[in-house]
Amino acid sequence: MRRGDFTAAIQAYRQSLQLNPDDPDLKLGLARALSLSGHNEESKGVYRQVLSKTPDNADALEGLGSAYLRADQPFEARAVFERLAARHPANPEYKIDLARGEARLGNYKHARELLTAVLAFHPCQHEARLQLAYLKIYQGKYAAALADFAQLLKADPTDFDALLGNARVHYFRGNIAYSYSLVSKLVEDRPNDYDAVFLMANLERARQHPQRALELLAQADQLSPGNPETLQLEKALRQEQGIVLHTTASYAREISSGNGSPDLIGFAGEDLRRFVYESAVDFSALPRTRSTVALDAMPTTSTGSFGGAVAPSQITYRQTTPIFSNLIVRAGVGVIRFGPGGLQTIPEQSSPVSVATYSALGFVSASYLLKKNLNLDLTVARDPVTYTPLAVRMGVMERRVEGGLRYSFSSHTQLWLSAYAADYFSIQFQQLGLLNGNPGLVKGSVGRQPVRGGSATLVRNVLRLEHASLDLGYAGRAFAFSGSQQQEYMGFFNPSFYQVHQLTARFYGPLRGALGYDFSGGLGVQQIAWNQPFTQALNLTPTLSYKLNRRLSLKLGYTHYNYAQSLGVIRGNGVILSTDSRF
Repeated sequence: MRRGDFTAAIQAYRQSLQLNPDDPDLKLGLARALSLSGHNEESKGVYRQVLSKTPDNADALEGLGSAYLRADQPFEARAVFERLAARHPANPEYKIDLARGEARLGNYKHARELLTAVLAFHPCQHEARLQLAYLKIYQGKYAAALADFAQLLKADPTDFDALLGNARVHYFRGNIAYSYSLVSKLVEDRPNDYDAVFLMANLERARQHPQRALELLAQADQLSPGNPETLQLEKALRQEQGIVLHTTASYAREISSGNGSPDLIGFAGEDLRRFVYESAVDFSALPRTRSTVALDAMPTTSTGSFGGAVAPSQITYRQTTPIFSNLIVRAGVGVIRFGPGGLQTIPEQSSPVSVATYSALGFVSASYLLKKNLNLDLTVARDPVTYTPLAVRMGVMERRVEGGLRYSFSSHTQLWLSAYAADYFSIQFQQLGLLNGNPGLVKGSVGRQPVRGGSATLVRNVLRLEHASLDLGYAGRAFAFSGSQQQEYMGFFNPSFYQVHQLTARFYGPLRGALGYDFSGGLGVQQIAWNQPFTQALNLTPTLSYKLNRRLSLKLGYTHYNYAQSLGVIRGNGVILSTDSRF
């Protein structure tokens, strides 16, 4: 046991138990060896055998609680440690164990209270101070955690656990090179320490060395077989390297209500129906890059001034590349086919005009980590506007420049702010006319409309349980198009001013087995034009997901909304079915 040869220890304990089957110390030793070697289920069974005869055996209870933590069963572990701490209030170890369980469950406040109480009576208790420092890491308080680790290292500069904690902080703060140099020495000193090897695997993944990360995970699995953290990271690495086929089929219907606002002229009584079919292949073909090729078909029908049916489609290539540990670049190119072209009648044109056929699209964006909890996002894009048949026939495109900030107050609270400037424009039409006195196609006008806008989103996780999590927050956005629809009528909602503000909620988690749920929604107010009253803004989106096996998963969702989308003041409903197939 002392030299870490758990296989030999298990064999020796079994042989000893054949000679003395009822010896509780031999059973406890066997249970510890089984747990440390990753055989958690068998280990828990042996601990329960001991407890069936001596229910208050503190060593068996502590071992069972630790086995629960290793098996990622924090609820069961907490119940065991609560029992121990209640029966042995003078023993600080049980309070520390209980704090570990509470921290695993996200109950950071209670965990901190337990550790602080231990340190009040035992100021030099190493494990309590170490766990308090790790607790601050979980809460995103990296500077405070570094101060605690520094205090431990001041007392003992060779403190392995404090050095490893120090390296963890730098890893989470994005200081990959510095953390890597620290952990390399720690792994060299203790090649059989699971936590050090596992952190090194994470660092190799961050350094874009997936094969080396997988080799380290294989080593970690030998040190702690079946560890959930190892399995989860290996699964993520395999998915990042594998090929994924995404398919999505969705249907949405929007019916506009209209009112007396001048910004809604031409939109009352519209009935818009949109289908979207998407197939995308996600793969890794280039070094340090994840690529996607997507094919989209978007047939749309509408009545009224939008007119008839269209079937735009597009193909795009997108990729994501981490340039440095704190800089990620995304880019994409593609082409949109609006339709076959030809001459058609559209609003504000005196005679039939040639409608859109093909156009190029693309984007470039970058995310830069300014500091540990602040990200800067910048995007430049050229995208098609396929909201309505009229917008498709006019070949409307959007040129957008957008900047945003993402700030993490803590691991539970996130804030997103963004602002953008965009320019919407149609194709340059050609229409029948006289060219040098002869009938022919002559150049017509180009529709154009600039817009400015911004958004803010605040989300806080207020509940995190085994089968349920709850996020609450706020979401708001506002934008304004220059001029009005009478001046530039391009077939989609472009008011002189619009704003919406909602309180949001999301309730999600595993329901049973492979079945999961995700219910989200928002309730608030919207305003269309400065001179209009505020009206209700509501959206509800329940979604169910089912994982058939490790390679195939399904998702079915429904959404209802009654605030501005393509047609202004509307009511809308939609359904979506998507699949993910991994190879």
